[in-house]
Amino acid sequence: MAPVPIILGFPATMWMGGVTFTLLLSTALIGLTIHKGWKNIPIRYHMYCALATIVSALIHILLVIYLYYF
Repeated sequence: MAPVPIILGFPATMWMGGVTFTLLLSTALIGLTIHKGWKNIPIRYHMYCALATIVSALIHILLVIYLYYF
């Protein structure tokens, strides 16, 4: 197994998983507030958050593949 960077005592894959999950929840929350009409949030913020979630998930996947297969 390849060495993975350790950040504050935890592997980088775990940190990226947490970041991805947080971004996923925030994307869903923004979409829910837009759908229900609770706040007047522009749809572009939902799209930006979704893009950030996809990028974060891809980085997380690449770190896991690097960890277990190289």
